[in-house]
Amino acid sequence: MINFLCERIFGPFLPVFLICAGIFLAFRLRGTLLRRPAGIIRSIFTRAEKNEKSPFIAVALSLAGTLGVGNITGVAAAIKTGGPGAVFWMWAAALAAMPVRYSEIVLSVKFCKTEAGAADYIRLTGKAPAAAAFSALCVAASFTIGNTVQVNAAAEAVSYMLPSLPPIIVGIAFALTVLLVTTGGYDRVGKFSAVVIPVLSLGYVLLSLAVIIPRASELPSIISLIVSSAFHFESAAGGIAGFLCSSAVRVGVSRGILSNEAGCGTASYAHGATGGDPARRGCFGLFEVFADTILMCSLTAFTILLAPPSELDGTALAIESFSAPFGAAGEAVGIFIALSTAVYALASVVCWSHYGVRALTFFTHNPIARRIYLPLFSAACVTGAVMAHSEVWKLADLSVAMMTVLNSSCVCASAGYVAEETLRFFGKKHKYGSAKRKGRSAA
Repeated sequence: MINFLCERIFGPFLPVFLICAGIFLAFRLRGTLLRRPAGIIRSIFTRAEKNEKSPFIAVALSLAGTLGVGNITGVAAAIKTGGPGAVFWMWAAALAAMPVRYSEIVLSVKFCKTEAGAADYIRLTGKAPAAAAFSALCVAASFTIGNTVQVNAAAEAVSYMLPSLPPIIVGIAFALTVLLVTTGGYDRVGKFSAVVIPVLSLGYVLLSLAVIIPRASELPSIISLIVSSAFHFESAAGGIAGFLCSSAVRVGVSRGILSNEAGCGTASYAHGATGGDPARRGCFGLFEVFADTILMCSLTAFTILLAPPSELDGTALAIESFSAPFGAAGEAVGIFIALSTAVYALASVVCWSHYGVRALTFFTHNPIARRIYLPLFSAACVTGAVMAHSEVWKLADLSVAMMTVLNSSCVCASAGYVAEETLRFFGKKHKYGSAKRKGRSAA
């Protein structure tokens, strides 16, 4: 049943839905996000306002939930399943989802005055049942995309480099660490993410560049392969049905969303109720999608496609692709990638525990609910470590697809509020407006 829903229902529908949602929001915002790149960059590097919580903490927390096994294991699995063309559709999904990510953050900062996250602005559509459904899906997704997928990949990575270490030990270590960190609430989770994510990401980028730069002359042919392979349809060559059901499109889009979570609504838990200008906060969402998919996923994809063909899959394929160019030092590199996967996974699990707790507040503020949820969530780490790899990813794909469809639909329904905030922010007679506009105003 899960396989049918992923491959035949959400598989063909999700790419079309996400692209249409992104185009609709881009037009609704009058192309502002395309016409104001300099203003977006300036807004990101502007000092936080007095009534605003640190954007760095929110971005680190948001990236902790997105940067993870999707950038390493997910990319490797996408290439193995859908071919090099899956990378193209990861890029396409990211570009289409950028206006959606921006919009959901604008709505969350403007309307999320409680801990319920996206459920607050979903109420704007007048659909309280939809808000309840989203919160329930988020709690469920915290156990799949936010837990078992991450721990499963971490256990696979560690076991590949240390075969004598049983996966269940990794699961137990995750469970204890998550329980320790999450009992400190938002502040401890945010500080943990703010330390771990920048340092780990910098090391991963440098290592990727060390593999890619010596073979930079091969990149044009790799990019050509990615683009040409994106349009090889397996189900019905040249037909629309074949396009939508092809592995490259289906896996590429689902892994793209799984990686950056744009449209899922999870950004509302990191950015909502943090104060500051809604549109300015939305600009950070654009950076998050770019950093996650356009930058990090591309580095992994190029490294794998530059490596010799391999029968390996998932994390093992990524580790071998990074290790091969370093010869005798390859084992040390492999250990670094395995540890990076594990630490990224840990950061994602910690972050998603926060999302799950926040989603629960839609139903109850009773502290007993949190006390029950966190031990169950931590125990799921042990289950994730020993689950079958394929089943874990199917559950994650289904979770993220359902959340994306529900949340993005409600975001599109509330596009008027987003347009109002966006045009106000970028139309101001200050540093975010264009120089041409300032000149006209002065005149």
